[in-house]
Amino acid sequence: MTALAATIVELWRYPVKSMQGERVQSVALDASGFTADRRFGVVTPEGFVLSGKSEPRILGASASVRADGEIEIELPDGVRTASDDPDVDARLSAWLDRPLRLHRAAADEQFTIHHHTDPEDETKTKDFSTPPGAYYDSRSTVHLLSRSSLRAASDAYAEGQWNVRRFRPNIVVSFDGDDAGFVEEAWVGGIVTLGAVPALVRKRTERCVITTRAQPGLDRDLQIYRSLMKSNHANLGIYLVPQDAGTIAVGEIVRSSE
Repeated sequence: MTALAATIVELWRYPVKSMQGERVQSVALDASGFTADRRFGVVTPEGFVLSGKSEPRILGASASVRADGEIEIELPDGVRTASDDPDVDARLSAWLDRPLRLHRAAADEQFTIHHHTDPEDETKTKDFSTPPGAYYDSRSTVHLLSRSSLRAASDAYAEGQWNVRRFRPNIVVSFDGDDAGFVEEAWVGGIVTLGAVPALVRKRTERCVITTRAQPGLDRDLQIYRSLMKSNHANLGIYLVPQDAGTIAVGEIVRSSE
């Protein structure tokens, strides 16, 4: 694994699966990911959790964590509700015109995500299960993306809106010396320290249809995915699993472990 160092410049968490998230200055984490990250989902009566992969409208809502741990939600029309609001399920159901409930995943609970696998053909789908206790798309629990990678991707398609929100990372880093290219991929297969927290770098992040979806301030754009496919085999960023518990903060260093 290449010895590299980078500075944490942004931290993000997404309290409700596929809703807009919130930037934080510091956050606790462990093997299950960031505290309060994707611990809530909007669930159908059949047990499917809504995702921007299959229900693009959910990306129009935003969620944040209150001091008491409950979740505040703002819908696209400005209606506000919360995880402890008795009417939250009714408000979500009225918004998306189908029976829905907001659900906090229990530690041993899993749900199914209905996934459009091909941005070019949305008839191609598959179902997969979330890991226990959170609404992640894979066994990885933290997603890291560098500004270097965003620049490299945007160089291949300068007309695109390469706002970091489109890619929903937990950690955004800036490499020392302003390194060029998809630099963080050199860490794959090794251990890095996030501040003082060790993390296994499992694999590159393979992008999907959600990168093409419209979000607040971002247009629907199929060319985003097409360009990533050509420039980096549809990969952007890396997936990690923390190996210990701790707290990380903006300004701390990410580096390969000794």
